Amino acid sequence: KSYDFPNALPKVLARAGYTAEAFHNNLGSFYGRDSSFVRMGFQKFNDVIAMGLPSQGWGASDGYVVAYVKRRLAPGAPEPFFYYIITMSSHYPFKSARGYYRNPHYDGMGDVLVEDYLNAMSYVDEVLKDLVLFVRERVPNTFIFIYGDHIAHSLYGRLFDVDKGVPLFVIGPVEEISRRPGECFSLLDVHPTILAVTGISARTRTRGRDLSRPADFGQKS
Repeated sequence: KSYDFPNALPKVLARAGYTAEAFHNNLGSFYGRDSSFVRMGFQKFNDVIAMGLPSQGWGASDGYVVAYVKRRLAPGAPEPFFYYIITMSSHYPFKSARGYYRNPHYDGMGDVLVEDYLNAMSYVDEVLKDLVLFVRERVPNTFIFIYGDHIAHSLYGRLFDVDKGVPLFVIGPVEEISRRPGECFSLLDVHPTILAVTGISARTRTRGRDLSRPADFGQKS
């Protein structure tokens, strides 16, 4: 609890004048995020209580969280900003999304767990689409990183080749789209990439790669 996270990205960005905030539809006390995130450099951790959102199953829906973030990005919002948004509707056991979203395409598959998972991911896809389109119109000079944080259930082995991991999407104010499907990028790469694209000069220790460099980010397609 006394660890100060000296190498944390939010701390580096905050020193450079960025507004650094985190948003999560769960209680901030879960895993001690309300205290540890402040030590990482976030000026504020917005949990379900701080955002004033109703609980829907397990925490608030991702749609409510995204709507809250969109209101925070209204004209006049502080820039530059670093917003870290943790989604939860697609978390095991994948039942919460059924309370506010249903995609009939996945009904009647004969496996309730798979149906709930695919329905939840369909919901999260819609929510992320809404957020990405809003951000690209409202603050087009923003970089967006979308990643999956863990795969830890036997369900995934039934649906996917787990050895290939989960994708990392990088959306930014550039025309080129680079892809490297045969290589593994990870959350470690977000830190050096953000420092590179923002032009912030900082001493940092990382095993990640700068994905804005063509040699690292991949080939154009």
